[in-house]
Amino acid sequence: MFSFSMINSLLLISALCKTGVKSIPECNNACTREYQPVCGTLKSADKSLNCTFPNECLFKLRKCEHQEDWSIKTGVCFKDSEECPHLLNY
Repeated sequence: MFSFSMINSLLLISALCKTGVKSIPECNNACTREYQPVCGTLKSADKSLNCTFPNECLFKLRKCEHQEDWSIKTGVCFKDSEECPHLLNY
């Protein structure tokens, strides 16, 4: 009887702990190397970054892994920001 009560208590504690934990999304990192460039724009309060990504998959991977609010358009950016090589280290 004691072990049954103990197991139920542990299950209840485990369930309560899991509900309070914020989960991190799983990002698909299986991107191909085909070159179909997209322009990503990341806007913040003081500046806007424009970076050309080799393809949409790598764009989505960056967005997912860093939980950033990038917008996308087809093709290369008119001018990439100086920070792009540091941001796109794949």
